[in-house]
Amino acid sequence: YKVTFKSKKIDYIPSDIPVFSVGYLFNKKINNNDLKASILRLIYNENIKFSKINNKDYLIRKISLDNLNESDLKLVKLLFGDKNSIKFSKIKDRIANNYTEFLNNYSNWITKATIESEELEFYEDIISYKVLGIIISIIGFIMSILLINCETYFSPYFVLIISSFSLFYFLFLNKRTIKGYDQKAKYDALRNYLNNFSKNSKNIEQNQIFKYLIYSLSLGNYKKLKKEINIRYKNDKKYRQMKKTIDICDCIDLSLDNLLDKAYNKKNYYYYE
Repeated sequence: YKVTFKSKKIDYIPSDIPVFSVGYLFNKKINNNDLKASILRLIYNENIKFSKINNKDYLIRKISLDNLNESDLKLVKLLFGDKNSIKFSKIKDRIANNYTEFLNNYSNWITKATIESEELEFYEDIISYKVLGIIISIIGFIMSILLINCETYFSPYFVLIISSFSLFYFLFLNKRTIKGYDQKAKYDALRNYLNNFSKNSKNIEQNQIFKYLIYSLSLGNYKKLKKEINIRYKNDKKYRQMKKTIDICDCIDLSLDNLLDKAYNKKNYYYYE
């Protein structure tokens, strides 16, 4: 498809799709970075409030859940359970007592976020084409192995190599729609801008910096953007306030990794026990 969007860099969020759908647009799946970005989006929109208790613990509190969609509500359920406010240390205790509930809520959010992203139709439906290609590749792979020690007019090794490559090709084959290519071109332009953020001379508002950090998680360039912000604003009087925003993002980034690691470690412990 020929993309109509031509700009290589843009300094604005190009659409109002959920931030987790940006991750889906690039990867055709929802990952943990999209989870973190979605939590930060709730903080940005003041649906929940995040505060630091000390260097080891943080508090989140529900503010307003009005106008949240189903995936947002499932995310709130994942974090709070049936509480209106909760410390991250208490979430860890909850995981220690019942890791299955936490992982089930996590899975429910992933499933709903994936469904909502699929409804945006960024990818073509080529399942039947993929299945046919995989079946033919497997048949070729098996036949080439069976014919290795037989006299044939063609090389079984050649068929084996072709079948192996085609199998991997069809397994990972995804084709975007016109809408998908157009949206990706726009978010590629945003990512290019963020990757060169230190070269920007405009005065950017604090809220906009926060939005950039949120989207950079799903765009996969969060660490790069932090370095660019540091280069651009390290001698600016506003940097202290920007550092507070970065600290919030870092806290969510690290805390969610710790929570998920704890839940999966508990699951693996009981699985192998």
